[in-house]
Amino acid sequence: MTTVTVYTAGACATSRAVGAFLTRHAIPFTEQNIDHDAQARAELLARADVSALPVTQVGDQIFSGTFRDQREGIARALRLTGGR
Repeated sequence: MTTVTVYTAGACATSRAVGAFLTRHAIPFTEQNIDHDAQARAELLARADVSALPVTQVGDQIFSGTFRDQREGIARALRLTGGR
């Protein structure tokens, strides 16, 4: 199965929406809060050149921005039908 990691910071509504979407589709994922985990922060910076969180990594693919911005790409990467 493809590894899914969601990099978050603080209390973010978009992070919760991404997590809810993955949970609704029974996709296991790991959440890495970069506020509390310096290693996760370094990992994210090494993998992606982004300035907005959350960042969702599905395998080798990186998605960032609002949930609306990420949803279709995440669904395609996970081969989910309908993207909802």
